Amino acid sequence: MKTFSSLLFTALLALLFCSFTGGPVGNNSNPAAEKISVDDLSFGGAYLVFGKKYGGEITKKQFAGQRQLGVDGCAAGSRIFTYQLQITHAGKTAYYSAESNMLSEDMVAKLKSLVQGDTFQFKKIQAYLPNGKDVVDVHSREFVVV
Repeated sequence: MKTFSSLLFTALLALLFCSFTGGPVGNNSNPAAEKISVDDLSFGGAYLVFGKKYGGEITKKQFAGQRQLGVDGCAAGSRIFTYQLQITHAGKTAYYSAESNMLSEDMVAKLKSLVQGDTFQFKKIQAYLPNGKDVVDVHSREFVVV
């Protein structure tokens, strides 16, 4: 169990790290940066990237072949080590969990079966900061298949 001082240290480290790295707004080197507004990132910090997107509308072509989750924002370069995937297809919701930054074969198959109007979202995402030991929560938005 972490003590208050170690939690405070981790929070301060993440804040310090975020202060000196770029986020999606104004980062022209990231093609998805143009598709996100300041309002979308009111939470700041680390956020999930899948199929070069941060959420919102996504085509099957944009996420076809994707098997790995990424982190961008102030914690760019962090590595996801746990998450939950919620997929809603034909009105039915299924949940999958993982202990890495990779999609399982079941997840890939289910994502491949999605049709226009179906949704999916990565939740309860945590990643190690680039130092490899401190942990940060990763924010995400819902994806809608178009």
